[in-house]
Amino acid sequence: MAMEKEEADYLQTETDYALFCRGDMDAFARIVYQYRAPVTAFITRLLHQTWDAEDLAADVFVELLEHPRRFRCQSSLKTYLFTIARHKTVDFLRRNSRCAPADLAASDLSMPPLDNDPELHLLAAEKQQEMQAAWKGIREEYRLALYLTAVEELSYEEAAQVMNKSKRQIRDFCYLGRQEL
Repeated sequence: MAMEKEEADYLQTETDYALFCRGDMDAFARIVYQYRAPVTAFITRLLHQTWDAEDLAADVFVELLEHPRRFRCQSSLKTYLFTIARHKTVDFLRRNSRCAPADLAASDLSMPPLDNDPELHLLAAEKQQEMQAAWKGIREEYRLALYLTAVEELSYEEAAQVMNKSKRQIRDFCYLGRQEL
């Protein structure tokens, strides 16, 4: 059932992109609506600054708006947008070298307790701290590969495009990252 919805979303996105290329601004608005939050979250995890992340995410969609034909449909639109987001973030970090890339938060991989029991909250907080320490203990490339494949559910090929690496490198990064975790 989830796979059918995912495929329907993909087809709708591709349809919206084709309509946008023909000048349909409502289709562009649907693309922005669908991908604004994931793109912003991705950039935020790289920067740990929501105010800059929101500006960079807007720049991603401005790039798509100004150059609609650059996307050649060789990957998914989501992969293309994440690639632009990564490039814009790296450029931002280069321009503002005083800002080092921040770690992806371990909280992105965990869920809060569903019960209001204080003991469960305390145990969850301890587990969260352990997870953050483990998350920070692995290489940045491993964290990014794991985030893209596990949280954003990109394939190895798509994550490789975003990170400008080979599929094998992404698979290795994920394996080694899981081993270190």
